[in-house]
Amino acid sequence: MPIDPTELTKSIGAIGSLDPERGLAPTLQQVVTAAKQLFEADGAGLMLIDRQGQLRWASASDQTAQTLEDGQERLAQGPCMIAFGQRAPAAIRDISTEPDWGKLAQVLMGEESMRP
Repeated sequence: MPIDPTELTKSIGAIGSLDPERGLAPTLQQVVTAAKQLFEADGAGLMLIDRQGQLRWASASDQTAQTLEDGQERLAQGPCMIAFGQRAPAAIRDISTEPDWGKLAQVLMGEESMRP
């Protein structure tokens, strides 16, 4: 996916305004919000590796992204798990067509059906 250089510059510039003194959670929230905007994504999430080497969700741009991150952690499937295992980027284009992510699709589709 091509990234607009102007948007990339703005996103990198926003990193300078991060205020770790506010705490980890608000700082990570700024990061995922910036990623969502930069990539023009429906949502963005961040997973980090714990001390045992397992991925754990750390932040999400919204409730749907949080549900997806939590589902990936619980089910050990999804783009973050693929990216971590292959050490390469992974993305969801249409989760309903991903043959190996059936349970994750059910989690996300359940979240979407609850929206007003």
